[in-house]
Amino acid sequence: MDSQPAPYERRIGLLHLMSDSTSFLPCPFCGAPAKWTPETEWNQEIGASDETGFGAVQCTECGAKIEGHDRKNAEESWNRRAAVTIS
Repeated sequence: MDSQPAPYERRIGLLHLMSDSTSFLPCPFCGAPAKWTPETEWNQEIGASDETGFGAVQCTECGAKIEGHDRKNAEESWNRRAAVTIS
């Protein structure tokens, strides 16, 4: 009898290696670290802080970015990855 795992058991999940709420996964294109870049001037105009206002998570090397209406939204979008299945 073959003991191959079922397809759903072969999925690779994401591991969040950082424990704080500012953990960004590496860039999906080049693997470099990412950082939060707030739109400080715009946020001041609308009365928002850099954490709760508009900004983007951006790769520090290749410049790939995802914008969000706040840091949490941008972080969730940046860290979302497609499931990888090993065949």
